[in-house]
Amino acid sequence: MQPSHTNFAVTNFSNSGASGLYDRARPDYPSAALQPIFECIKQGPSNDGRCKVLELGSGTGIFTRCFLQADSEHIIQEVLAVEPSSGMREGFVKALQKIELAGRKVETVDGLFHRIPADDASYDIMVVAQAWHWCVGADHEKSLREMRRVLKKGGHLVLIWNLEDRESASWVAQIRDVYESYEKGVPQYRTGEWKKMFELESYSSLFGPASEVHHSRTIETTRQGVKDRVASKSYITALDDGEREKVMRGVDAILDRGEGISWINREEGTFHYPYKTDVYIMKSHEGAVTRSVVILSNMPSSPATTTLNAILLPVETSHWLAWT
Repeated sequence: MQPSHTNFAVTNFSNSGASGLYDRARPDYPSAALQPIFECIKQGPSNDGRCKVLELGSGTGIFTRCFLQADSEHIIQEVLAVEPSSGMREGFVKALQKIELAGRKVETVDGLFHRIPADDASYDIMVVAQAWHWCVGADHEKSLREMRRVLKKGGHLVLIWNLEDRESASWVAQIRDVYESYEKGVPQYRTGEWKKMFELESYSSLFGPASEVHHSRTIETTRQGVKDRVASKSYITALDDGEREKVMRGVDAILDRGEGISWINREEGTFHYPYKTDVYIMKSHEGAVTRSVVILSNMPSSPATTTLNAILLPVETSHWLAWT
């Protein structure tokens, strides 16, 4: 039986995934945030420099496609994308047709953080993009063990999120205040609940300290692009039509005032949408974890301005993350 928050995510993301809204509304990932991941692959367990990637909570494949397209050296050999929402998997398959795979194997399958359809020690690197925050409470323990089981010795776990940067523009802060008032306990990256993972003994026994990379940027958007971004939130999708329309009227009112909007072309209605991208990278410890021990259950004002910081956190004080 799936936790209630998982059922909530599966249902509401299935709608936005199959319709194309999620893929249309969500941003990709900047190359500066991807480069440290490629460095991990080169330092990982595969001796031939080629890599098998497992992505959990893969959604419609926004990270998958971005990662593959950034792989100029073709070191990625295979991607297994695990996603519990059938609508998201449908969107994944449709969107994957937009890019050239160049002989690389990419497959999307049903699964969960704590129930991964893969053999022991079968993947070099595991990525959770825009999703680990859906793993909460008691799920952390069994999910960490299951994830470590699938990773090869010395393999890496990568957690990555995009988040609208409320500090960089007042209009972004105002719009976030509008839609975040509807969260009502729905798991969110920004609340930091996922950091409780670091408090578990199982974390320090399975993974090393987390390194962090933080990147700021802006992307081009329009009024409709902003409204689509809001509508793609699971808890906004879950609202009835009347409440959802109320949210959108609030968004329109804020954009009409335009406080802090940095225009690209006012006549064409294009402007900068500031974002932050946060990346957390953990290397697995050498000891193997087999299935027998797993508990299974049924951004800136100018687009030219960027920041890139990397720090290493000690295990005992590090705080970290995980799903969409």
